[in-house]
Amino acid sequence: MTFTRNFALQGNVGDLVAKDDSQMSVAHLLGMMVGVSTLTLAHAPLFLFGMFAVIVPVHFSMTLALLRAASFEVLTQTTLCVLSHVFVDKGVVLDLNGARSWTKWFGEWVDRKSVVSVDLAAEAKTLTEINDVLSVLKDENYLLSIPASSLATIRIPLHTSAGPEDVIRATLHATRFHHELFTSSDDPRPAPLAALKSSHEWVKLHFTQFLADIESQGWKSDAIFYGDSGRRVEWPRDTQYTQGAA
Repeated sequence: MTFTRNFALQGNVGDLVAKDDSQMSVAHLLGMMVGVSTLTLAHAPLFLFGMFAVIVPVHFSMTLALLRAASFEVLTQTTLCVLSHVFVDKGVVLDLNGARSWTKWFGEWVDRKSVVSVDLAAEAKTLTEINDVLSVLKDENYLLSIPASSLATIRIPLHTSAGPEDVIRATLHATRFHHELFTSSDDPRPAPLAALKSSHEWVKLHFTQFLADIESQGWKSDAIFYGDSGRRVEWPRDTQYTQGAA
């Protein structure tokens, strides 16, 4: 569905699915016709298995080349993390070709040593310092966990009213938060809560530009594709949260 939606520029997903199925049916019939035609050349098992051994690697190589050549404007969790990382580091948003060089295995994975790992729509109980986080982010539609190390995953619980822009904002904030904690040249290293506050202020200043650059580079920001488990949380907006409280 993600693949088809990328081509449904006018929202006609059903029409494209029907056309795709019909084209696949024609391709299968042609393949069967070619296969049956080879039987007229020879019936020997050695010949048939030999043809199979030759055609299967060719088919696999063509499919692999197709997947590597395909580019999609939709944002996934992987591409969003890459775009956020480069924007925090260099102040620019990559285009489709630029983002591809950061990913591997058809754009589904990225080197964790260079890009922060996030867990979108995580459980709120994964946050050990919930009051400290809420004292900073209670008005946002997301929360961030405090990572114990540079390789630790930042958990991002989402509010019930969170939308695609909130997911983008949360990922950018998590990336900046991680940068200030573990990559910044500040000495001594800032305390986690101080880094959370300063990174939040940074996101307030730069998020509008980040979102505009995403659109200008051809990415679609109206939907984010990730392993959404459907978990959402709520917290009182009018409560005064005390730092360090249990």
